[in-house]
Amino acid sequence: MDIKLAAQLKDIHLPAEPGIWPLALGWWLLLAFAMALVIAAMIAWARYKRKKPRRDALHQLEEIEKQYLRSKDCVLYVQEISKILRRVGMQAFSRRECAQLNGHDWLQFLQSHSESASLSDNISKCLLYGPYSKETDLDVSELFKFTQQWIRRNL
Repeated sequence: MDIKLAAQLKDIHLPAEPGIWPLALGWWLLLAFAMALVIAAMIAWARYKRKKPRRDALHQLEEIEKQYLRSKDCVLYVQEISKILRRVGMQAFSRRECAQLNGHDWLQFLQSHSESASLSDNISKCLLYGPYSKETDLDVSELFKFTQQWIRRNL
């Protein structure tokens, strides 16, 4: 090789190494997906926590129904249903608005926060007289369905 030609050669200059910033498009998409996933998880968790009282009340209602089917004790069944309705009422509305109501005022409150046009006579009789009655021949067939709908609507 000719020395003059070799002297004309320049050193190889490497380009600067690429930095971590700015990120490539794929990384931006991955970050956006991860953030969307975190936000969706937070929303789902908040919804789960917000609906917990409803799930608990419906679970208690199902347990009361199972107990009633085993024992056929109408008075105890109506007492427990009445307790659940009262508890849900105090959770969904102010304690001051709900706790002091009894008798026909309580039925009016239930009716005003119910989907149906009016409480049936059977449900009214069960809720008014059932918890204090010694008779075990109350017709409680509609009571479970009404209570379930009332809980779902108000919690």
